[in-house]
Amino acid sequence: MALIRQLENVGEGYSTRPHKQTVEFQWTDVATKPGTTSYYYVRGLQVGQTEQRTVGSPAVGRTTGEVNNGEIVWGSPMWITYKPK
Repeated sequence: MALIRQLENVGEGYSTRPHKQTVEFQWTDVATKPGTTSYYYVRGLQVGQTEQRTVGSPAVGRTTGEVNNGEIVWGSPMWITYKPK
């Protein structure tokens, strides 16, 4: 994976660029309040190859640029209610 981001309902909580095929991590939301329900999900970007592509449109004409063909993955969201012990 080129990039891992753990996202939450208030924005980005954790981000890393491991550049490894298998990734494990732990993260604690220290900002959450007791009784609060928050949602969390993970997004990843697969390491891809960068290549030059030329595209065209009537408005812009033809242009060439770099494109990374890495795939993006989104985990299903989890809703968690913080209930302290």
